[in-house]
Amino acid sequence: MQNPFFEIDQRLAAIESLLHELKTGLSRPKPEIRGVPVNIERVSALSNLAKPTIYGLVAAKKIPHAKQGKKLYFFEDEIIAWIRQGKRKTLSEIEAEAEAHIENHRAKKA
Repeated sequence: MQNPFFEIDQRLAAIESLLHELKTGLSRPKPEIRGVPVNIERVSALSNLAKPTIYGLVAAKKIPHAKQGKKLYFFEDEIIAWIRQGKRKTLSEIEAEAEAHIENHRAKKA
């Protein structure tokens, strides 16, 4: 019959080993994971722009893209962020910002 304390020691050693692996795995910096590349058809669908327009934006370096040889690559998250950069504020958003600025200015004077 095997000593029960020996079995406990083995299990504790295995747990310590797993905890050590977890600890070292969490402390390593994680590489930045970019989205999966999408093709120009997907960019066209996302942006509602024609393919020739997208090629023109690529040539003018106005749209985020990557190029390897003759192949173009786009990342969906970058395209969505690019579209959001052009967002215009609504009148209510502008008024809310103005009110917040006025309140902040009043608070500084007081």
